[in-house]
Amino acid sequence: MTTAKKNTNKTEITVGYEFTTAQGCNASVIEDNGSRNLVIKFTETGNTKTVPRSSVKTGRIKNPMKPYVEGIGYIGVGKYKEGTTAYKKWAAMLSRCYGKEMKNAYIDVTVCKEWRNYQNFAKWFHEESNYQDGWQLDKDILSRGQRIYSPNTCLFVPKGVNISYGKDPTKATLPKRNRIKSLTGKTRVIYKGQTLGTNDDELANINLRLCKLEDTFNLLFKIGDKHPLTLQALESLENQIRQLDADYIEADSKIFLEKTNETNSNQK
Repeated sequence: MTTAKKNTNKTEITVGYEFTTAQGCNASVIEDNGSRNLVIKFTETGNTKTVPRSSVKTGRIKNPMKPYVEGIGYIGVGKYKEGTTAYKKWAAMLSRCYGKEMKNAYIDVTVCKEWRNYQNFAKWFHEESNYQDGWQLDKDILSRGQRIYSPNTCLFVPKGVNISYGKDPTKATLPKRNRIKSLTGKTRVIYKGQTLGTNDDELANINLRLCKLEDTFNLLFKIGDKHPLTLQALESLENQIRQLDADYIEADSKIFLEKTNETNSNQK
């Protein structure tokens, strides 16, 4: 390959010719075999590309390594193209995290460096993910609290499962409309229009969290999908339910002990 040199004759497009593309990328010609095509090298990103000679004249050349989706995602070099389902899922993910219309729920959510390159996301989508038509990308079920889109934290789930799980059901609290105090000072737990019982505030919140997790688990389980990621999600949900069961027992014991000590103190 011929070494690129700065071309002093700006009208001659050959090795060393420097130019700026319409996309705003600086580049230079590094190989010219006298054919209709030239090999160019992008200055900032260092990648090369074979392009028609006429494109160098017009500057209509896209650098696949230049971030252009929300200023952070780029198409990358590879076989996966724009306009596909994988591409739309990828672009939507970036928009949620970095777009101007980003919702408050995504303020502290990021996309891993690997997935900022569309080729890497698309490879995962086609070769490893459990995607089914209409399913949504989820980052929470497999790795609660990590707040990052990555191949280690994501899978696809039906919309109903995504809505049921929400941001983090293990931290959910009863809204005021569901907090109805009884004469004994207990909180009546209302979930999906049904009264689940009365309890102290802390136990009532844990009860709500268990309901949300169990609903999510049942919705996903009924689908019957045997993909490893789906099975991993079910296992994760089971572990979260077990942990909340343990939290309930611990909180119940703590409240009982506090009330017992209070009663004994009053009797003295």
